[in-house]
Amino acid sequence: MNPSFVRIAVVLAVVLCWHFYKKDRTTLANENNKEHLKNHVRKVPMHENGSAQQNQTSIPAKNITGYFSPSSVRKSKNTSSATANESSPDDSEPTTSKNKTLVVLMGDLRCGEPCWKSLRENVLQVHKADLALLIQPPQPQYQNSSLLDIAKYHWPVPVYDNWLDALDVIMNNSSVWQKTFFDQVLPIYHEKNILLGPIKYNSTQKFRGSAMIIFYKRYLLSQRIKQFKLHQQYDWFVVTRTDHYNKCPHANISSMNPQSIYIPRGENYLGICDRHMVVSKHQVLRALDIVPPLLRNPLQYRDVLDSEAGNSEMFLERRFMEMGLDVPCSLGP
Repeated sequence: MNPSFVRIAVVLAVVLCWHFYKKDRTTLANENNKEHLKNHVRKVPMHENGSAQQNQTSIPAKNITGYFSPSSVRKSKNTSSATANESSPDDSEPTTSKNKTLVVLMGDLRCGEPCWKSLRENVLQVHKADLALLIQPPQPQYQNSSLLDIAKYHWPVPVYDNWLDALDVIMNNSSVWQKTFFDQVLPIYHEKNILLGPIKYNSTQKFRGSAMIIFYKRYLLSQRIKQFKLHQQYDWFVVTRTDHYNKCPHANISSMNPQSIYIPRGENYLGICDRHMVVSKHQVLRALDIVPPLLRNPLQYRDVLDSEAGNSEMFLERRFMEMGLDVPCSLGP
């Protein structure tokens, strides 16, 4: 037999064996990953108010107060439970936590378990932190999210047909401010500006963007912190989003200055990043409730409102500077 033919046959046999070996290993790995994910995503009990069963629907203005006033502490074998009394919410307090950092996720649940696994491993476990969720009703694919199972606090956020109603809540449940606000804003507001989105300025038209939703949720968080006296239980608060992938351990919080507010580098868009914030108990309430001056006196922020680039990042930096808050912007490489 020709030796060259034998060598070629041997090489082909080795290549085919290696191909089927790799295919079998890949198939086995995929099956193992599916089984791991199946075991990892645990079903959780529904809240008494049914929040885990709700679709993301609009909340009529007349039902707003009744919807977000009760604040629940997640019931699980690892945490104590408490429910705020609707008539006197300040009477209800959760049990004191041994952990001294509270991580708060705001917004819609999205990005899925790999993202949230990185949160557990590189943020919660690193800092021995408790978890709070201030989120809108989960979409169907996320109603069994592992975050719902491990969160100590779960505060539902209403969804408004017109987010102008949410700003009324910030302004002591009053709409008196609206006429003066729009009389001053509409003549100067740049059509490409995204600071006031998505509130409606008439029955059919609304401003671009979603910045007011961000600030409304931060206002709600400030109310929850005061309601449960969480600034007396926790030394630090990490206010962040549900869709961040934490590729490395979070920056060392214990070495931070409690008089400063720590913001990541980048994504600043002519201001400071609004996606992640580390703030101490001494500054947290001031850092969260920042919108009322804009609603009372919009012309004070004319340079932001009439700018084509106006956005939440520019307004956030402006308000922090006005309040004399130190923002070193030092998180990141």
